[in-house]
Amino acid sequence: MNLPMLILGLAATLGGCGLLYLASPNQRLLARPLAAGRAVAAAVLTLILGQAGLLVAMRPLGAVFTFVIAAMLALVLLPYLGAWASLRRGS
Repeated sequence: MNLPMLILGLAATLGGCGLLYLASPNQRLLARPLAAGRAVAAAVLTLILGQAGLLVAMRPLGAVFTFVIAAMLALVLLPYLGAWASLRRGS
């Protein structure tokens, strides 16, 4: 297993999911959502980079499974983090 590529792949996957969340009009981490077109394009490229990094680091089935699980984890936790941040700010 190629550990640096695994870390790069996971970081890019989580970053791509973060960009998708921050481009959403219902996100609560930023005062205003990111510009949708550019953020979604950057998220797609980052997710492709993440999948490519995982494919280099491990076998294809394991890479796809890891990618899907990491993306699912990030896309579930980010709205909760946004709600928690919103409560901490008092809005």
